[in-house]
Amino acid sequence: MVGYRPLLWPGLAALAFALGTAAAALAALAAAGKGLAPASLLDPYLLRTLRFTVAQAGLSTLLALAFAVPVARALARRARFPGRRLLIDMLGLPLVLPAIVAVFGIAAVWGRNGAVGEALRALGLGEAPPLYGLAGILLAHVFFNMPLAVRLLLPAWQAIPPENWRLAGQLGMASGAVFRLIEWPRLAQVLPGIAGLVFLLCFTSFTVVLALGGGPGRATLEVAIYQALRLDFDLARAVALAAVQVAVCAAVAACLAVLARTPASLPTEGRQAARPDALGPLGRAVDTAWLAAAALFVGAPLAAVLAAGAAGPVAEVLARPQVW
Repeated sequence: MVGYRPLLWPGLAALAFALGTAAAALAALAAAGKGLAPASLLDPYLLRTLRFTVAQAGLSTLLALAFAVPVARALARRARFPGRRLLIDMLGLPLVLPAIVAVFGIAAVWGRNGAVGEALRALGLGEAPPLYGLAGILLAHVFFNMPLAVRLLLPAWQAIPPENWRLAGQLGMASGAVFRLIEWPRLAQVLPGIAGLVFLLCFTSFTVVLALGGGPGRATLEVAIYQALRLDFDLARAVALAAVQVAVCAAVAACLAVLARTPASLPTEGRQAARPDALGPLGRAVDTAWLAAAALFVGAPLAAVLAAGAAGPVAEVLARPQVW
């Protein structure tokens, strides 16, 4: 439309509101920490908690992405198969599932008395490893963040122009060469941002660590803040922990702003094209294995929660006024 000028003030007002809210929270934190001695930031408990928080977030991010990349690649290579849409929708469920519900489902599958533990005992392989501790935290974080990473990675494959696949077919490129020369350059543009997002989600994790951490030795900064306020009412320690958490998250966000790159858009993006590396039986078998593993890993805890709920007093619960 000739003479059309977009309105800037709604966006500027929203930005000002967001920045003002963040500034007010930081100002309140700074005011609460006026009597905080700098030496308290070097407290052994704080440093130990920070080390564990960073370590579990880093390991969770690596495991989630190591699982998500081959699953997303398998979905990209198999553009049509029965249940593909259902599988992608199922990968979205952990994003909206309450964390404590997911913890119940994970314990029902991976706990010593869960499905995996019973299967190991039935096969004479002994007891399942303990769920509570670092292993349980990593398992739950991968459950939540692997599906998120898959859904964020899929557009990177869909943005590869079909001309690349036709050229790869003409050159007879094998699967490894296709990944190295065509797929990896696209992934390298989006992986830092996805890794940073997953890291921040794991770094600020609360319910998962509180439920599966197994004790104060496996506490993240978020859980330590809760314990300092709820159990000890130690405001100085809570402020110190909160200040460190804000500083680390701000540093990670700044790194993401520097590393973030928007892939160049091409007119032929999104068009379907036959991939030369998707036709062989070996590639089909590998993709099927990855997709089955993802479906089982995400679907088993969800199925365990549904089965436990269906076996309970559903009618009695639904009849309670508090539920409605």
